[in-house]
Amino acid sequence: MDKLSSWTPKEGLVVEYLIGCFNRIERSGQNDRLATELKYLLVSYMGLVSTMPTMFSQPAMAEEYGARILVPMLTGIDRSGELLSPKLLGELVGRFSDDGEQMADLFEPVLLGIVASMQKEGLLGRFISGMDALYILLQHAEVRKLLVASDSWKANCDALNLGGYTILGGVLSVGVDPIELGPLLELLPNRETLYVPQVESAFYSMRTALNLHFGKTHQLLYSLIKSGERESVLDWLGWLAARNNDRLKMHVDPKTVTPDRVLANCYAVLLKFCEPFLSPSSPKISMIDGDYYCRSSRINVSEATKNHATNDEYKEYIQQADTTNYAPNFVTECFFLTVQYFRLGPIRMMNEYMDLLRNLREAQQALDSFERSQAEGSTNPMNNLAIKNAKAQIQKMKDSKLALDVYLLDPTLMENGFSFVTFIVRWMLTLLPDELTSTPPVKFAMLPEFLVESVGEFSLFISRFHPQFWLDKQLDILLKFMVTLLDRPTYVKNPYLRSKFVDFLYGFTDPRLEHYFDLYPMVVDQLAGKLMRFYIEVESTGASSSFYDKFNIRYNISKIFKTCWGHPSHRSRIIACSQDNELFIRFVNLLVNDVTFLLDESISKLADIHSKQNELSTWSNRPPNERQEVENGLRTLERQCESYLQLATSTLDMLEYFTSEILDPFVRPEVVDRLAAMLCHNILQMVGPKCTNLKVQTPEKYHWEPRVVLRLLVGSLLNMSRRETFLQAVARDTRSFSVETFSRATAILRRHSIRTPSDIARLERIATRVAAIAEQAEEMEVPDEFLDPLMFTVMREPVRLPTSNMVVDRSTIVAHLLNDPTDPFNRKPLTLEETVPEKELADRIAQFLKRD
Repeated sequence: MDKLSSWTPKEGLVVEYLIGCFNRIERSGQNDRLATELKYLLVSYMGLVSTMPTMFSQPAMAEEYGARILVPMLTGIDRSGELLSPKLLGELVGRFSDDGEQMADLFEPVLLGIVASMQKEGLLGRFISGMDALYILLQHAEVRKLLVASDSWKANCDALNLGGYTILGGVLSVGVDPIELGPLLELLPNRETLYVPQVESAFYSMRTALNLHFGKTHQLLYSLIKSGERESVLDWLGWLAARNNDRLKMHVDPKTVTPDRVLANCYAVLLKFCEPFLSPSSPKISMIDGDYYCRSSRINVSEATKNHATNDEYKEYIQQADTTNYAPNFVTECFFLTVQYFRLGPIRMMNEYMDLLRNLREAQQALDSFERSQAEGSTNPMNNLAIKNAKAQIQKMKDSKLALDVYLLDPTLMENGFSFVTFIVRWMLTLLPDELTSTPPVKFAMLPEFLVESVGEFSLFISRFHPQFWLDKQLDILLKFMVTLLDRPTYVKNPYLRSKFVDFLYGFTDPRLEHYFDLYPMVVDQLAGKLMRFYIEVESTGASSSFYDKFNIRYNISKIFKTCWGHPSHRSRIIACSQDNELFIRFVNLLVNDVTFLLDESISKLADIHSKQNELSTWSNRPPNERQEVENGLRTLERQCESYLQLATSTLDMLEYFTSEILDPFVRPEVVDRLAAMLCHNILQMVGPKCTNLKVQTPEKYHWEPRVVLRLLVGSLLNMSRRETFLQAVARDTRSFSVETFSRATAILRRHSIRTPSDIARLERIATRVAAIAEQAEEMEVPDEFLDPLMFTVMREPVRLPTSNMVVDRSTIVAHLLNDPTDPFNRKPLTLEETVPEKELADRIAQFLKRD
């Protein structure tokens, strides 16, 4: 006491002196009564001087830091003197364990101080020393109880700052993301000139540190759970998730939610808790309670869209659920919390990533435009400022992308994520019967659709940005799930969720991956039919953007079909599906509609681009703002044209290879006239007098390959011409068919070697044959009552429409009803079964045709 009473600030911190004294007694090996009493006294003063630093004369920092002065002595960070040993820490805890207030005054600041030191050190610093110190502290039951009861367990602050005001939030804040770029800037200071090895080295350093962090955090939480604080930890995880529900919205202000790194870290740590039961052979999958969401209040899904249930149906279902004393097992809790953090962390970040790439492309286009203006001699000072700002914005976005790359493309996290997604799928399949019924099991119907969505989002992201990841993976469970539910709107109502399965399968058209289509018998057996049914289903999804969405979905389906067509097992299944008249005719009808629309739009946009480019070539001396306006309009046209051309070419390609082996459905009366007209019209567009309007600068920019399009059009026509019915339909197309058009087509085909000589000779013979059929038809004088009032062609199977009393050919009304279930004359609802055959009229027409 004499020493302390005369203490001066020059002598340093009293607590350091006390720790030194304690450690020297320990090192001396003395265990007698005097040593014990001395240590007791030292520990007592240590606690008092830490919480009441002004009781002795000390440096100003003692009062400023209070009990936090012990932090460097626990962590060893920025410390060269005596450390607070585990034994001394135990003595300190034991000395004040009966005094709750003193315990709080002493250890709560220490806990917060350790976390603050970890955050200061950051991902590339000595944050692990802080983790170790926390772990040692939390081995003491008194400190654990203090932690979960303190204000710093669940701080009353906004979600953004939870890392600074809560102990666990602070632990989980160590990392890198678009907000916390510190580690990235440290490892890659010259990011304007980056080389791949530099980036890979930086990523390796950050990912190694992150995986060490995940392991230490898991160890810390596991220690809390095993020592009796399981409910406190699970409650905290549920609380943090609930505070971040806004992250699940389509648009979110980053200032209102917890940063990416906290949620991503939390997910990675929870994955470690899941590891014991993720194995395909683990029996623990049966422990997961499918009614967890409706029996537990941990995660509120009352407003979440369900697989196939309305909110009212869900409310009725949960009212029947037994929630009395509900205590779910740890496997169930862990699984559903991990699902939630999977959504809040990686899935949200994946969406951010794709938004970021889109914004980056747009910013780069704007910069290109500004630099183009400068190169053309612009003297506008605002242009230079715009270039400077655009470059700064682009660099900021590139930094954000790199930060997201650290997490999202980490091989370890991708492997673990795949294991988890496969487990989600395997578990959901346990809820389904082996043979799907017309209605789903109620537990599956009541599940939030975000489980299915998460599977699709993760799988699709990997396919887009790291497709080689799949090369050595066992995908039978994942593909079984996707193919099974692809055409099942009664199981997963939202078609956009199931469209993600199509997008994922599209990724396997990559030549490195297409062998997966042949690996699994279930995929070979069912894929073709399910793709056709989904192609039909997306004709109308109910969304405001459905008209354009359907083309994007169908583009991917066409590419999958293209790949499958090259595999004999799949080709035979596609041909087998063509025998299902109801399915395949509906599919063919929509295929013809799509080709017709997409080619019309493509050719229209090409003509507009041709006109705009000619206009710009004469505008070099016009004011920049006028030129900019035209350029903006041109860019919009170019984007639209590129999209339409890719869709049109792919769909036309599908038509050609399908008709190479499947003909009958394409020459049915309800299809053949429209198909013949479409082919003839577009051949005319490609070779007719207006074809020069389709010549544009840099056609490859729009994927415009006129020779390919002409080859496909002629190929489809050659395929179809094996049926006389088709030739007759071409002859009926008086608007577009002519021998002259076909002659021009054959000349172009021959000059550019677009088709083989035998194909060209066939086309010439077809033109001659069709001309003869047309001439014969013209010589017929057909009574008006035999003509279809819509198509003005001779009816073969006249039927009366009951609501309008009009008589049309059966093929005409079938074709109409495939697209619109109404009477074409009065728009009243109509089905084919309601039409009435006009047998007497049909007999008279047959006699007329036989006579002529």
